Amino acid sequence: MKQASHFGKAHSLEIKRAVYASVPKEYRAGLDSLFASLNYDNYSPVRRMEEALGISGIYHQYDFPDGMPPLEFEALMKPMRVYEILEKGLCNKEEQIAGEYMKAAKSKSLFAIRRMYNELTTLNPELKAAHIEPTQIRSYVAVISGACSGFPPEDIIEFSRATKGSANDRINDEKRRFSKFLEEKTGKRRSDGGPLVENWCPSLKTRNRILNILGLKNEREVPAPRGSLRRAVPDEELAMIYGNEFYNFMNQRGMFD
Repeated sequence: MKQASHFGKAHSLEIKRAVYASVPKEYRAGLDSLFASLNYDNYSPVRRMEEALGISGIYHQYDFPDGMPPLEFEALMKPMRVYEILEKGLCNKEEQIAGEYMKAAKSKSLFAIRRMYNELTTLNPELKAAHIEPTQIRSYVAVISGACSGFPPEDIIEFSRATKGSANDRINDEKRRFSKFLEEKTGKRRSDGGPLVENWCPSLKTRNRILNILGLKNEREVPAPRGSLRRAVPDEELAMIYGNEFYNFMNQRGMFD
């Protein structure tokens, strides 16, 4: 029996046709606008930081189906990513109207993005630890895009588990503080003037690896803002101290953020 081919350009085009077929012609301007917003140059934030600091060893190389280049694999998601924009609510009135009609084709897009995710995690099983919301296309996109950008596995996993509320605020705050810390310690910034760490939230493990490479191993953590209750103790140790139920209760309320 002939083995089914991996998800490729023909499959991606098939999804795009299905999405366009779901929207009446008079409302396709909104759909065109959604697709146009995905026309951007995606250069790995990890590579940008490495180049600005003159280091290497942070970018993580993943395996992709048929040895496909990462950006080529990521481009296959474009017809599905229009739903990501809608799920995040980042759309105008015209796009919202098109989005109502697009619901009819979402199941095909969800099936396609799951297929891409399954193919990626089969080749890179370390990514299976990432948290996925099965009905949200943006959840799959976060993992796939992270891999295509060369984010370390632990960064992708942590981000996938902190997509809401205080957890999301925490990792974004840590990213901003760490970027500022690096800029102050090294005196370096990106050539375009942007922050050293942007569009990527490095985990504590990755931040410490960066500091080690830079010879700043004794400064492993950027001090948290005054009044913060953040603890430099692993979650499993806190659970042992307080008991799982109590720790989980307090952690959900940001006690250890």
